[in-house]
Amino acid sequence: MLLTSRAGKEPEQLLECSVGQPSEIKLGGIRFKNYYTGFVTMKVKVKTEDDTGNHKDGCSWKTCLHQYQLMPNSHCETASQDYFTIRQNEMLFPPMNVMMVKLILQQPSPVWITFKVEEIALLSDRPQEKESNPSVLDWLHEQGDYVAEEESSGIQRDSSSRQISEHMHKLWALTETIQINQQTQSSLGRFDVDGSYEINLLSYT
Repeated sequence: MLLTSRAGKEPEQLLECSVGQPSEIKLGGIRFKNYYTGFVTMKVKVKTEDDTGNHKDGCSWKTCLHQYQLMPNSHCETASQDYFTIRQNEMLFPPMNVMMVKLILQQPSPVWITFKVEEIALLSDRPQEKESNPSVLDWLHEQGDYVAEEESSGIQRDSSSRQISEHMHKLWALTETIQINQQTQSSLGRFDVDGSYEINLLSYT
């Protein structure tokens, strides 16, 4: 992705992003880090299509995001340096056959001398696979109780975080129960005489 920045009339900045290779993409969204930008407008350069959906020679600029608010209050620092991900469903239309992206940055407040966006990434519309935590899953898989329960209930290794949390809670509860039983047995063991208790050695409260 190639970036070109041009200063416009204050308080406005213009930033152009080329998609690189392939020369055109189906845009699924955009991700960036804000730096004191109040609003962003995004335009995309797309190939022109006829009524039948076939590509024609030439291209045109279309506005797919109009004055999207980044900072709730332009005079305050809230969200001034946050990360933003704007998905396709938040745009005015699904950007297809995108060749270039133009970002128009606006900051109406005179408080901030400099404003921009950083770490820009153009996202494709392909669905992302859910990531799992292999270290936690491997540790649980090694526990005998978890393996037995996994086989009986048919839980797969890609269990959700909620299911993993439930198993962790059960393991914790089992550990607490064992510790309580051990403390009770040790406290009563000193009065144990040949497998029975001497009534005179026990105290009543």
